[in-house]
Amino acid sequence: MSALAGFSLLDFCLFSTICVGTLAYYQYKQFTEKKPEKLPQDDRIKVVVVTGCDRGLGQFMAGAWSKQNGYLVVACTLSDKGSRSFENDNIIAVQCDVTQDDQVKAMKEQVQRLLEERNAVLYSIVNNAGIADPANFLFHDSVEIPKRIMEVNYFGQLCVTQELLPLMLMTSNVVGGKIFNMSSVCGVSSSPGNGSYSASKFAVEAWSDALRLELDQFGIQVVTIRPGQIATGIQSDWISHYVKNFRAAPAQIQNLHGGSAFADKMEEGIKSSIASHGRPELVVDKMTELLLQSDHKNLDCSYFVGSDAKTFWRALYILPTAVVHTIKRSVLTIHPLLPELPPAGAVAHVTITCRDLQKSLTFYKALGFETLGPEEHGCQFLQFNPAKNGKWESRFLLKEDKNMPERQACSDAGMTRICMLTNSVDAHMKELEKHGIKPIASPATSGGMKLVVYKDPDGFAVYFDEIGGLIGAIIGAQLWWNKRPYPFAFHWSMNVTDHKKILPMFEEMGFKTMSDQNKDQVVNGLLPAFNIDADTTVIDWIRLCSHPKDGIVTTIMNCTNPRSSINEASANNAMTISAPMLRRPWPRPRRWECTWKRTSPHTESSQSMAMCRLRQHTWNRAAVKLNFAVSPTENYAEGVFVTPELK
Repeated sequence: MSALAGFSLLDFCLFSTICVGTLAYYQYKQFTEKKPEKLPQDDRIKVVVVTGCDRGLGQFMAGAWSKQNGYLVVACTLSDKGSRSFENDNIIAVQCDVTQDDQVKAMKEQVQRLLEERNAVLYSIVNNAGIADPANFLFHDSVEIPKRIMEVNYFGQLCVTQELLPLMLMTSNVVGGKIFNMSSVCGVSSSPGNGSYSASKFAVEAWSDALRLELDQFGIQVVTIRPGQIATGIQSDWISHYVKNFRAAPAQIQNLHGGSAFADKMEEGIKSSIASHGRPELVVDKMTELLLQSDHKNLDCSYFVGSDAKTFWRALYILPTAVVHTIKRSVLTIHPLLPELPPAGAVAHVTITCRDLQKSLTFYKALGFETLGPEEHGCQFLQFNPAKNGKWESRFLLKEDKNMPERQACSDAGMTRICMLTNSVDAHMKELEKHGIKPIASPATSGGMKLVVYKDPDGFAVYFDEIGGLIGAIIGAQLWWNKRPYPFAFHWSMNVTDHKKILPMFEEMGFKTMSDQNKDQVVNGLLPAFNIDADTTVIDWIRLCSHPKDGIVTTIMNCTNPRSSINEASANNAMTISAPMLRRPWPRPRRWECTWKRTSPHTESSQSMAMCRLRQHTWNRAAVKLNFAVSPTENYAEGVFVTPELK
């Protein structure tokens, strides 16, 4: 239906009339046109000129046809080494770069002398020379590679044909002549990564269609050959050249596609498809059949060769464009490794500020964190032993700030620690001891729980918590059911000065309460692991809450002795919540200040932009950062949400 879109009734009537009339005229000519007389037998040697014989199909064809009685093959090779590879008396090897006019002219002169010396005729020209240097157009920083491909694959065929045609025309009305132009399935249906190669083959198809009509009256048939994926050198080079061109692309383009991980994915996916490539003999056998066919007029204009060419690629050639594009996006496109986006409302990531990014990375990697994406603007995303269940896992973002305020006590206001749930605290202690990392105090045990605390180079607390007994067994069963391995990021903690003001804000943002504990219910037995006195410390309130779409628990604590206080370091860290793409400010919680400003989505110098980017992709989410943060909404605005405590 899309082919008829925009047709008026008159257009449709004229279109139908032309189609029916053309088919009727074709049938009329088939019945009334005098069939051509069969060409007389000619005993002269038939010379076949084949270009691109260094390897692959050209080499196979030259070898096969040299064994045919009455045929002499002129094998054109790019290198002198290639020309020395033929040892058959019926093969004359000629070094000829089809892009060099002087070499093509020299080849023509050699063929002309050969015809005179052997009393032979130039019977066939096989334009086989070609190159493939695949790349997405974005990979190129100039048009040199596309130009080179066009020079070899298209202009090379024109140059060779132009020089040799006068020799063929001398005898074509007597013995006939055949020009085989090597096209490709890419010459009838382009695919991602093959734009330049396809353009050259589309040009070959168009030129061949015109040349066929121009030379038919002189007894010369022009045929295009459309091989599918054939196991030749040009196919094996496809992988290495594609990866090479990707790695030579500008850094911005590499990061947009996923960096080295994208290159690895390309190699893995393309190599796995090589086993399905057809044998070169399929093309050689078909070409031999066409070369030896005596009835020239029965040659078709083009031939699909290979199982995939006759089925898959022929279907793409015939089907409507919209259908074809859908198939190509699914089957032929190597998609960039775009960052996984958090669902709206989930904790996208927790930001931990540090003075020295590399020093902090060493610490967190020792704890088991893995880097995610490239380092950008002094920021590095991390993940911790993610589950393989397809659910969102909150990230951790290390953000370098050499002037960050000194961290204060664990009880002070702000986000001060994260907890990893494990099934063996002792195992982690032994492993970290190998890296010279020691806990800030002896492990503490209480109520079947064991806890050990470490601090990063800037004093941020990361601790491992082991839960034993019946509760531990229940948790272990739940983890097994949800396919979540030990250890995992369990929760992050934020100290506040007045929980009665802060808790409703989290409720407004969709956080569901898991448990509440007042000062009479809080168990202080684990506090010594933090170097906090269990006897004198008073925690007025603890709430554990989480978002339904989230995998990490948020803990809100209000310490009254020692009292949580606000200081310069309170805003060091932040939690980022994802929200849908916005064209206007997100409806803010009622008690929060909110300011917005216009921003550019491509401000590479913006620290806040880097905080919400993975592999230079701005997350298509607006980020709302608690306590202290700026969050870009791609294209539209930046918002600062600040709790009343940090105005």
